[in-house]
Amino acid sequence: MSLIAFAFCIFLLAVWNARNDARDIADHVPIDHQQEWIYRALIAFGFAWEFGKGWGIVWMLIGGAFLFSAVFRLTLNRLRGKAWDYVSLSNTYDSVFIMAFGADAGRNAYVLEAAVCAACFALYPGV
Repeated sequence: MSLIAFAFCIFLLAVWNARNDARDIADHVPIDHQQEWIYRALIAFGFAWEFGKGWGIVWMLIGGAFLFSAVFRLTLNRLRGKAWDYVSLSNTYDSVFIMAFGADAGRNAYVLEAAVCAACFALYPGV
C-alpha cells in the first residue's frame, strides 16, 4: 500500500509542477531547471521517507523519478498543445534523448521511463 501512496503523490506532484511550468512558459517567466529539480527531488525524498522502508526507499526514488518525468512531460505537452511525445533542447534531460534517438526521442523517453519505473517498483520489498 505504501508504494501506491508514494506513486500517487509523485503523480500529483508531476501534474501540479507541469501546470505551474505551463503557466510560467505562457507568461514568459524563465524556468530555472536546476532549482526546480532540487525542489522536486527534496519533495520526492520526503514522500519516499514517509512511505518507504529500508533500501526500498532507493527503489521508490529511482522509479519515482522516472514516473515523475513521464507524467510531467505528458501533462506539460498537453497543456501547451504540443504532441504527446514532444521533447525540447531547453533542458539537459530531454537533450540526452534527442541526441540518442533523434526524431523518436520522445517515444523512447516514455518507453525507458515506463520500463525503469516498472522495474524499480517491482523490486520494492513486499511487492
